[in-house]
Amino acid sequence: MSDSSMSLGASLQWAVLRAAAPTSSGLAVASKTLDVSTPDGPLRVALGAGGEARLLLPLGSDEKAPTPAGSSGLRVQVSTFVMGGRDVRFLDVTCGIPHLEPVFADVADEIIARVARGRRCSDAVESTVAEFRALLDPERQGAVDVRKMAGLVGELLVLNAMLDIAPSSWAAWSGPAGDRHDFRVGGLALEVKASTRLASSKVTINGLDQLHPPDGGRLHLLHVVLEPTGSGEHTVASLGNRALAACDDRAALQRLLTACDCPDVDGHRWNTRAFQLHGLSLYEVRDAFPRLTRVDLAQGMLTPGVSDVTYQIDLAVADEYLLPDERLHQLLTDMTS
Repeated sequence: MSDSSMSLGASLQWAVLRAAAPTSSGLAVASKTLDVSTPDGPLRVALGAGGEARLLLPLGSDEKAPTPAGSSGLRVQVSTFVMGGRDVRFLDVTCGIPHLEPVFADVADEIIARVARGRRCSDAVESTVAEFRALLDPERQGAVDVRKMAGLVGELLVLNAMLDIAPSSWAAWSGPAGDRHDFRVGGLALEVKASTRLASSKVTINGLDQLHPPDGGRLHLLHVVLEPTGSGEHTVASLGNRALAACDDRAALQRLLTACDCPDVDGHRWNTRAFQLHGLSLYEVRDAFPRLTRVDLAQGMLTPGVSDVTYQIDLAVADEYLLPDERLHQLLTDMTS
């Protein structure tokens, strides 16, 4: 696999495919070949009829397709396309629920990496899906999926740290009110990204403006590493109640929580998992920080018909932007003054 293929990742490959003008890819669906290949041909990213993300892996004539447990969040089937006048079988892995695409992108990246290391396509799919099953299952009994839950826990950790400095700092939590950044005060902005896989340095960016600093201001990104566990000390309930007790306007903070689809911090749907904090890493987003913004596009705007872009960045290549641990407290102090 080439370095360029690894850096793009499946998420950005789908974004490129969605933004591109329709072209013939040799298949009956919009697709793009990857730099990872097998004796039976290259892997491809593809889009379904409804724009859903797909990963196509060529199958050998003697290769049996896996049969992982079904889920509405992920579908695995064998699809046959005509290429060069002959039928070609692909293991077709499809994201079935749009809001789970960031998780599905992690699944696709891991499958691609395993094939690049020499695993057969069917083995790579079966083993990866088994490991990611908990994250790809649809919400059970109305429970919030673990990624979304971790995201709110990460933001509440920051909010409580700010409230410890000033009870009025709840007003800096701007994301629930529609701001493109999670926290903003004047020209200072902070974006919080939570990961639930301890070894993962990849985070999902939602939109071309999320990593664009405020006009004339500065933007920082905080990577919060959380481990979902039954005995973790951090839950939405514990952090939410702590914030509501510490702030100087409980009703205003409750409105922000409701805007996050969390009207009751003690509700079961937001508290099916607890989390243990494993690390905080603060980055300054500047210069050549790995990101995609409107400025990076040729005409400064999305292609007509494309309404938004979701992509991943790998913080493992952003070490030069990593700040010392003590800078986090200083930033939060600056944002509360």
